[in-house]
This record gives sequence, C-alpha cells and structure tokens, in this order.
Amino acid sequence: MKRLLISIIAAAVFAAALFPLTAGNPLFPVKAADDYVLLGDMTPEKLVTLDDGLSINETGMDPGNGLKIGGSKYAKGISFHPFADRDSYIIYDIEGAGYKTFYAVVGKDESAGRVAGINAIVGTCVNAKVYVDGQLAADSGKLPFPEVFEFKVSVEGAKKVKIVLGSGGDSYFCDTSSWANAMFSKQSPDAFTVPAEIASTVETPSPTPSPSPAPTNPPDVKERQKLFLSDMAWTAAENYPSANYGVPSRDANFANEMLFVGTTHFPKGVCVHGNEGKNAFIEVSLDGLDFLRFGALCGVAYSEAHSLAKGSVRFVFIADGREIHRTGLLKADGKTEKVVLDVTGVKTFRIEMEDGGDGVNGDWGVLGLACFAKTADEEVLFATPETVPTEDPSQDANDAPHRLSAGIIAAIVLAVLIVAFAAVFTVAKVRKAKRKTTAA
Repeated sequence: MKRLLISIIAAAVFAAALFPLTAGNPLFPVKAADDYVLLGDMTPEKLVTLDDGLSINETGMDPGNGLKIGGSKYAKGISFHPFADRDSYIIYDIEGAGYKTFYAVVGKDESAGRVAGINAIVGTCVNAKVYVDGQLAADSGKLPFPEVFEFKVSVEGAKKVKIVLGSGGDSYFCDTSSWANAMFSKQSPDAFTVPAEIASTVETPSPTPSPSPAPTNPPDVKERQKLFLSDMAWTAAENYPSANYGVPSRDANFANEMLFVGTTHFPKGVCVHGNEGKNAFIEVSLDGLDFLRFGALCGVAYSEAHSLAKGSVRFVFIADGREIHRTGLLKADGKTEKVVLDVTGVKTFRIEMEDGGDGVNGDWGVLGLACFAKTADEEVLFATPETVPTEDPSQDANDAPHRLSAGIIAAIVLAVLIVAFAAVFTVAKVRKAKRKTTAA
C-alpha cells in the first residue's frame, strides 16, 4: 500500500513538473489532421529567403505575437522577407500526398512597420505568387499594405509547389510578409473551407463606433465665451480611412498619445491624418453662436510610437465656401504657425488639410489649442486650459490584482506534492521504527 501511494505521488509530481513544459510548447506539437497539413509543420525541400529566414506562427520582427495582416491576427502560418534584387521562394514536395488545394491569406505583416511606424508602410507593396510544377498558378499582383490576397490554388496531382514573395517593385523596405493559415488540403478548391480548429484561432477585432464627430454641442454652447474645436460637434469630418476610423482625433494623436508638436504639449487640440486623393477636413456650424475669432497653433505631430519625419501638410481655412487663409508648408521640425482668423457672422467653417505634395506618410497635422472665441484678445484665445488630472493608469505592483499563471500554479502544486511526499515518507519511517521497537 505504501509503495502504491508513493508511486501515485511520484507520478503526480512528474505530471506537475511536465505541465509548464507542455502547455503551448512547440516541442510537443499537435499532429495535423489527415485531410490537411499546415506549411508550418512541413520541412521545405528548398528555402531561399532573406537571411535564410522562415518564421513559424510568428514574424522575425515581432516574435511571440502571431501574424497580423489585414487587421486580423493569425495563430498559424509562416512569415519571411523578399530580397532587394530578387524574389524569395520556398519549394514544397507534395508528390503522392493526395493534396488537392493550396490555401493561404497573404499580406505585408503589421510587424514590418515596427520601427518606421504603421503609417510609414501604408501603400507600400509586395507581390506573392504560387507555382505548381513550374507553372504560374496564381499571382496577387502588387499587394499594398494593409490589403491581403487569398490563394486557393488547385494542386491535385502536383509534385512541387513553389511559393514566391517579391518586393512589389518599390524596394524591399519593411517587406516582412505573412502567409496566414497556409496549408495543403485534400479538399478540392471548390469545396475547401478552412478547418474549424484553425479558423477559430483567427482574431478579427470588431469595429467600434467612431468616437467623433460628436453628435451634439455642449448644452451651454451659446453662453460660452470660448469653445475648443475638440469639444464641438462636427457636422462632417474625414481623414485617412484607417486612422481613427477615418475621423480626426480629439486631444490626442493617432497612436492615442498626448498631442505634441516637437516638445510642445497641447492639452486641447485636433490631429488630422492626410488623405490620399483628396483633402482631409473638419466642418462645423457656427450659426447663431456669435463667435468672433478662430485661433490655432498648426504643425506636424510628434509620436514616440511612429516615425513622422516625412510629414508635410498645409491647412486651408474656408468660411461659407470661401477660402480665407492657408498656412505655409508645415513639416515635422517641431515648429508651429499661429493662425488667427475673423469669423464674425460666419455660419459654416471648414478646415481642410492638404498632404504637402509628397504623399501622406507621416502627415499627422495638428491644430493645437484650436478654438473659437467671442473676443479678439489673443491671450484669451491661446490661453492653455486648466486640465483636471486623470487617474494615473500606472498602478503600484503591490496594489495590482495578482493573477497566477499556469506555470506558477503548477509550481505551487509541485511544492504541495513534494511536502505531501515528504510527510508520507516520514510517517512510514516512524511506523517502521515503532515496529522495530515493539519487536525488540
């Protein structure tokens, strides 16, 4: 009985010690289903990629954080980078395996913008192709970030499949790309669906309602002597579609950081992202509000998370359909241009932002302290508002709620089992000593 108990405890100790190793550990892979195989579980016949790099279920730029393309996060897939002067490619031997379909969702990975910033890679391209036994079977064409291309290619009877990644003709700058849910399947292309156990690992955030334009003005709007643009209702507003859901950001930049131009912080203001093919804009109604002046300090935002060095914008101000002012070309040099405009009697006021003529990369224009006032006094117009301190989001580690990871729980279980084992061993030893004493 004692030996049986010791054996059980030893087995439990071994299982507890093994638990942290097996949970999510790639050393213990789950065998693929018979009707498909993931490329990440295969050994390529030939691999020709930049730095011989091939990442499985992650990217080399952002290890441990999955694959992120087209706004979704994928747990399964492969990732690699093209060369500067030629394509990267991988060849798989599937002869006799009975596969009928090659499937993958391909796109430039978000991690490609880890250093330069997501804004810097918008519109930059890659090109993906699939060859079956030497013949081109599918071609994504130029594939700009953040778009994706879905491959569903017939490989029935094929021997070799070659997947190819090129720079898209605009240099190999930040071109790390992912082939998400990449697999060979025994289903035909017409009948193919992503296996449920793979599809369930895809995370696609649900879009949230745009935080602005605000639906209504403050209830005391007519009594206010000064009203910040970021606190007003906007009758219409639009900027780059993927920046803040296509609407300028209030009192923060597009990385949800505090609003800065250079080293100058603006507790109130608006950040506008340049739009491709047309001007970004904000439009407000001043009808019946009796404001006399509009004021703003205009420049290009600073961000810790993103490089905005290429930013160049110009603001244009339009009153009742007539242009009344435009700034000079504003660049990411930390400088601001003061704008003070007479808006007496104006009913519709519109602010447009041009991209500076060199594309929209880094074009985060700032209207610092932008406001309307019932006075021409610039000291009032540009007075920095008193702000109510928000609760510090950082929390002392001793005050934060504690959550036990699986590894910690397993360690606790292991410790308890060791103590139990020692207790049983001690009891058995004491009993044995007693028996010897009784016998004597």
